[in-house]
Amino acid sequence: MKTFNKKKLEKQLLSFHKKENKIFQITPLDNCQNYSKEYEKKGTESIKKGEVAFIILSGGMGSRLGVKYPKGFFKINKKTLFEHIFDKIKKEEEKYKKKLFVSLMTSTKNNEEIIQFFNKKNFFGLKKDQIDFFMQEDLPFLDENGQWVFENKKILYGPDGNGSFFEVFKKSYLLKKYKNKNIKYLIISFIDNPIFNPFDNILIGFHRSHQKDLSIISIKREKEKNMGALIHENGRIKILEYFNIEDIKKYKYLNTGIFCINLDFIEKNNFDIPYNHVRKTLKNGKNIYKTEKFIFDILNYASSSTICYPKDLCFCPLKTVKDKNILKKIL
Repeated sequence: MKTFNKKKLEKQLLSFHKKENKIFQITPLDNCQNYSKEYEKKGTESIKKGEVAFIILSGGMGSRLGVKYPKGFFKINKKTLFEHIFDKIKKEEEKYKKKLFVSLMTSTKNNEEIIQFFNKKNFFGLKKDQIDFFMQEDLPFLDENGQWVFENKKILYGPDGNGSFFEVFKKSYLLKKYKNKNIKYLIISFIDNPIFNPFDNILIGFHRSHQKDLSIISIKREKEKNMGALIHENGRIKILEYFNIEDIKKYKYLNTGIFCINLDFIEKNNFDIPYNHVRKTLKNGKNIYKTEKFIFDILNYASSSTICYPKDLCFCPLKTVKDKNILKKIL
């Protein structure tokens, strides 16, 4: 039988049964630094010194794309998402003449497949010690009474959300490895956004110039739906998730899910990232709840700044099969 972390189970149930009336005293973010090449020099300096590593959040499967394998295996123009991303990383290595480091956060559902795939592909031309894998944990799905959900006598469960990154990264050997390599900054992005440059010197330069714990890439709202928005809440920049947004037109800047964070900030702090219980509907019509942490709840702890990029430079995610046709024209 599947086993789970006991402390996490206790926290999950406490969180589920705790009745909270969330009152958001928020205002939409109305001003944001625009993309500018003035930050290139500082960013280039850090990459050449080997101070930057890239993290790919790749714990998801491709179920919304109609496939049963890891999302990173999905092909566009005959290349997988992983191949598109690592082609960019190789180009950056050649450009900077520097050994670059990459880590992937996987899940129990895809970790083994992904590692086998990377071995088969000879780590896309990188050295084996440049690419690391660390795995997020699972939590059971809950019904409306907070009880575990079973299907065919098996517990239904899933990864506990991208917000578990901070905990599992610190538990792994990677924090020590990256400190020993003199890495100071992590750029973090999702596997489903293959157009972004993993070692973006402008983001790094912007982040260094503003001297915050964390820097976020945003885009201006056009016709997007189902995207989180940047807001001010209690003097901090935060992300309002799309399912809490009643009218997206009120918000000017949207969250790409791409950010840069100081490694020291992760090392020196313990973050109590809250659980969120996201309602899902099974094929039989039954409502269940998936418990997950959201990575941008780190903004409850972090000082932050945001830079607005042109969308075509950084953001075209593969969420549904329809997005494949858009990406075919770009990649």
